Amino acid sequence: MNGEIGSLLRTARRERKETQAAFARRLGLSQQLVSRAERGECSLSTLIRLSGGLGLPLSLQIADRTVTLVHALDPGERREIEANIEWYSRLKPADRLRVAARNFEATERLRRAARRGR
Repeated sequence: MNGEIGSLLRTARRERKETQAAFARRLGLSQQLVSRAERGECSLSTLIRLSGGLGLPLSLQIADRTVTLVHALDPGERREIEANIEWYSRLKPADRLRVAARNFEATERLRRAARRGR
């Protein structure tokens, strides 16, 4: 990776008004890893994770083909996801389990319906 990519990551993080530590914590990474990435020193797998966490699109050019690794996240979509995460984090553990069970049941109903529709 190079410094230009690191600079793009830093700019995107700062636009979100997140410190390196807060951003790293949100992604389950170390602040040192984020710092190294912003200096242009990280692996492709780390770059994919950071790009996803910032909602930045990421594509890889191989010969004449472009492969999209991370799709851009619409700002409205991001706000909705973050609001849901915040709401969920305020729930009591028992309520979290009930919500998770309802979501699992709904997902299973959709799976069964999709199989029948094949």
